[in-house]
Amino acid sequence: MKDLLPFFPLNVVVFPNQKLNLHVFEPRYKELLNDCLNNKSNFCIPSYVMNKIEYGTEMQLLEVDKWYNDGRADIKTIGKRVVKINSMNNPYQDKQYAMGEVSYIENIDNGDVLLRQKIKESLKALFDLMEVEPIEVADDFDVFSIAHKIGLSKESEYELLRLTEERKRQRFLLDHLKVIIPKLKDVQNAKSRIKMNGHFTKYDPLEF
Repeated sequence: MKDLLPFFPLNVVVFPNQKLNLHVFEPRYKELLNDCLNNKSNFCIPSYVMNKIEYGTEMQLLEVDKWYNDGRADIKTIGKRVVKINSMNNPYQDKQYAMGEVSYIENIDNGDVLLRQKIKESLKALFDLMEVEPIEVADDFDVFSIAHKIGLSKESEYELLRLTEERKRQRFLLDHLKVIIPKLKDVQNAKSRIKMNGHFTKYDPLEF
């Protein structure tokens, strides 16, 4: 399925069901906001990552939290579906903002229970090492719901956005955790060695 959507390009990655608050201040995006309100339509946030725009997220406007006298606004939105950007016209016809044709990416919900459990165990190890309060994770969580909370780079988030199967996203996340957890352990070990520096330490003698 293809559609024509207004574009609000940002250097961010927005996942489906993620809530995002935005401050609208540029004239072109004030116009976009008013058009979405008048037409009760959605818009698209194309993710400008790695110096290109190829994928993004269809966004639904939940509410305008605050209007300012000069037309600026604080709005609340939520991600709906991942889209592939097929074309971009900037500006579009008589509008100040860009629009383009998008294709909606089908999400295959084939998450694996065992992979989900491995992710939960790895997350516990991650937050223990970081010495921070662990995030709340539902038993039936999907990867998109936690992806912003585990230290992925923007480029990795973008790669995750492009994956169409939940099982592939689970494996992607596990691969990330398998890399970062040993690094954090090395940091913790280094901190321990630094703290020991200058202290008397009893070593067992080596036998030759």
